[in-house]
Amino acid sequence: ALSLEYSNIHKTGAGYWNSSGFSFSTVYANKYIKDKSEDNRNTYTNSQLFPSATVRIGRLIPIDCKQGLTYNLPTALSGSIFYNATSLFRVSAESILFGSEIQKGLRPVPLYFKRFSVSAGYSLRMVHFNDDMEIFRISEAFKEADRDMIEDALSLNASIYSMINTGELASPSIMNKLTFSFIYHPHRISEETDKFVLGVRSSFFF
Repeated sequence: ALSLEYSNIHKTGAGYWNSSGFSFSTVYANKYIKDKSEDNRNTYTNSQLFPSATVRIGRLIPIDCKQGLTYNLPTALSGSIFYNATSLFRVSAESILFGSEIQKGLRPVPLYFKRFSVSAGYSLRMVHFNDDMEIFRISEAFKEADRDMIEDALSLNASIYSMINTGELASPSIMNKLTFSFIYHPHRISEETDKFVLGVRSSFFF
């Protein structure tokens, strides 16, 4: 994948999540996709050029948080179109309901816990089977869109941010985010998607 990005997101408060601004990116991706239908199990490629945008609002509640706590609702809004072979667009929003700095190690485990957060989010996407470079026929794609092909999700998340504080991996720039989620799907396209989901995911970022 190739990408081009512009961002003016900057710190606007004392908290880790208190940042405001706008970012925009355009990504070109060429993916190999397996057709899982019973009568066709071929592999094919799908190329898309898709723009994405994010708006961050440092606080929805106009108060300054103190003592390493965050409770003024930092919020991020994002959207993208044609970001994969089966989506016309996707929009999402997430707010930090509460956050707290921890900044403590745990013995004898070589982990240093940085912070903790509770967040709520909403996402919505419209399913659409995209041809190569669908963005060049964007008006036709939106005219073809079927409003019954929408799926969305509400989520409540608890996240712990930590880092390894021993050995060669000890670096303040390498952080792990462990998130426990409860997800509710008000609208589902496939009955194979559970209405309620409990999940755990872990991600590293620099």
